[in-house]
Parts: sequence; C-alpha cells; structure tokens
Amino acid sequence: MNVVDYIREIRSLRFSSDSFASRHCCCCLLMGLMLPVLSLGCGESRVPVFPVTGKVTFDGEPPVGAQIVFHPSGHTLPEDEAATGTVKDGGNFDVNIYGTGGVPAGDYVATVQWRKLVQSDGGYGTGPNVIPEKYGSAKTSPLKVTVKPEPTELPPIVIEK
Repeated sequence: MNVVDYIREIRSLRFSSDSFASRHCCCCLLMGLMLPVLSLGCGESRVPVFPVTGKVTFDGEPPVGAQIVFHPSGHTLPEDEAATGTVKDGGNFDVNIYGTGGVPAGDYVATVQWRKLVQSDGGYGTGPNVIPEKYGSAKTSPLKVTVKPEPTELPPIVIEK
C-alpha cells in the first residue's frame, strides 16, 4: 500500500470532523510523512580532508604532549571543528579536524603550546606554556602552513628558546 492509498483509507474512516480521534489521526499521519522530509537536511556534512604530518623540536628536544593548532587563514573550518594535533614521541604529530583523517586544503597559521605538569600542594596541575609566547598566538606565530589537496608532510618545525 502506498502513501496515497493509505491517506484515502484514513479519509474513509467515519470520524466526525470535530472528534479528537479524527484530528489525532490526521496529525499523526502528517507528522509521520513530514519527519523523513524534514530530517534530510540534518545529516552531518564533512568537508574533504587531507593527511598532514610533521615533526617539531623545542630547544633540540621533542616537546612530547605539546598541542599544535592550525588556524585558518583566508578560509573557515566547519562549525565546531578545530584543526589540532598532539606531539608524540620523537616530535612527530598529525593534525586533524574530525579526530582523524587530516584537515581541509588551504593556508593556516600554526600555533604550538606545551604546558608541562607541575606539582603543587593539591597534586599535579598544568603549568605555564614553556614554548616562547609568539608561537602561542595566531596573530604572532611565524609558522605558516599550506595544506595541499593531497597528503602533506610539513618541513621540520624548529623552535628555540
């Protein structure tokens, strides 16, 4: 039975026009028909991303645990997404917007922050950023990155005190 036949069958039922059952039935039918149509625009829309890898050193050592953030320059990222990565052993990192896969092609300013754990009376907490301040802001960071629409391996990032 298709939708048109179903509507005809519902209409043939003998409800008075002002009865609760008639109004309830028609409302439920309309809601059931409209819900799939309304939900068509609610799917997640992801932009194409491309793998980005690199290596960073700070004062000759890998800053394991440092955070790398790519700030778009001349374009925007999808809403509620950030292009981030964490430095691993050896100074290697990858940057992603969906947790995996990479970032959209385009120009970026990269920032780096490394907050080592510090001990206080209450245990351990996050300490100050030990990377020079200019690398922590998109306005002052000298780290310019271009992601091509293909896998991108960045040249080594060398940060000195």
